[in-house]
Amino acid sequence: MRIRYFEIKGLFGEVDLAIPIKDNRLVLVGYNGIGKSTVLNMFYYLLSRQWKKLVTQDFYSVCICLNGHDEIEILRSDVEIYIESQLDRRRISGRRRYSGKQFDEILTFIDREFPETQLIPRHMPRNSTHRSDRYHAVESIASEFGISMSAADEVYAYYVTRSQKNLPLFDASVTAIQEFEAAVDDSIKGRILYLPTYRRIERDVKDVFPEFEDEIRKKLQSRRGRFRSETHIELVEFGMDDVNEKIRQRLENIRGYALSQVNSLTSRYLRDVIRDEASQLSSDTTKIDQITLNAVLEKVDDQTLTDSDKESLNEVVSKINAGVPLEENEKYIAHYVTYLSEVGLNIARLEGSIREFARICNGYLYGKKFFLDNKGYKLVIKRDSGRDVDLEQLSSGEKQIVSLFSHLLLEDGVDNYVIIDEPELSLSVDWQQNFLEDISAMPSCKLIFAVTHSPFIYENSLDDYAIDLLECEVR
Repeated sequence: MRIRYFEIKGLFGEVDLAIPIKDNRLVLVGYNGIGKSTVLNMFYYLLSRQWKKLVTQDFYSVCICLNGHDEIEILRSDVEIYIESQLDRRRISGRRRYSGKQFDEILTFIDREFPETQLIPRHMPRNSTHRSDRYHAVESIASEFGISMSAADEVYAYYVTRSQKNLPLFDASVTAIQEFEAAVDDSIKGRILYLPTYRRIERDVKDVFPEFEDEIRKKLQSRRGRFRSETHIELVEFGMDDVNEKIRQRLENIRGYALSQVNSLTSRYLRDVIRDEASQLSSDTTKIDQITLNAVLEKVDDQTLTDSDKESLNEVVSKINAGVPLEENEKYIAHYVTYLSEVGLNIARLEGSIREFARICNGYLYGKKFFLDNKGYKLVIKRDSGRDVDLEQLSSGEKQIVSLFSHLLLEDGVDNYVIIDEPELSLSVDWQQNFLEDISAMPSCKLIFAVTHSPFIYENSLDDYAIDLLECEVR
């Protein structure tokens, strides 16, 4: 997905903005009070389709150009009409447990299958033949869409009412919003990660009123779901429970894979012994990565392979790597080591993301580091003194780093569109210089839009994407 530009007309009732976006990277800079955060929030509300929040802003229209689509302009009045329309529909569909999209499909079905002459009001005399016709129409709708008769009757009544008042079935404003939503669904295959400026408030309040910490935590947990959806996540509180769970699941998956591979290795090796193939070395067995092998051996418990056994394996590996001819019994060991090394490479690939997560985060931690415990399948933080550190003991800036990069690195197959208001919050100067650049380098990061007061944020490879908001005003 590529966004080429974003425009706002009539911002604050008087300003028109045309903001170019290159390579899905944008850093807006400028004085306090000129509207940087407002622009960023409107961009976020638009892409995440939070229409009730967008309509609270003072503007005439917004326009965005998504790759593969013509520019799409949405008027603020369109949004107001759409919200009112959705409220009307939710009075029905909210009670009947079907989506707004299905509601529209049902209306289209009625419009196609039942000509206007067959539209029958709900309240008819008991002996009226029309009463039976209405029943069959509603029955047909219920059968077609797998909903209850009462739900089908509600939508049918909604359609009849609009027809009798000569109101359009689908308002042009509603259609405009729906077409935009379809374009976004087609273009954005992932989720938005949004970091607002108020992401520090929770920690500050707990510092000022520690006696209310339990109540605040309960309130934050109860509201957390409201900041999450399939399309966007608002990182307003950097609780470490989610991070711990991501790490635990990732390492548990690696542990399960490693155990299954070792069991499979044993079976394959036994098969080769039975077939008298265990002493036959592949022509590819000329060099074995000692580091990879040692990483696998660390995961094997002492009951399976003692330290003496592991030393014997390493001696054979040294001979292979040095090109020294092997004794007959050493060929059997070499055959086993070849399989073990293959398993090690596969495990190393699985561990790649969690090792990268530790490496990136370690660049921001002071006096402490993440360490991957190969044998225990744990990721731990230790101070330089050797003492363990719990994630909850990290500073607010460190938590921000750890939380964000856990989303970017520890969830496979998820594209992320990162929107950050004042990324410099809680970050020292040297961290500011690396933060956005590190995010931008993540393969899962498909877009960055940030607003900042700090020149250190973009004094790096993102300098070409920094724009003064005042230069975007259309004169």
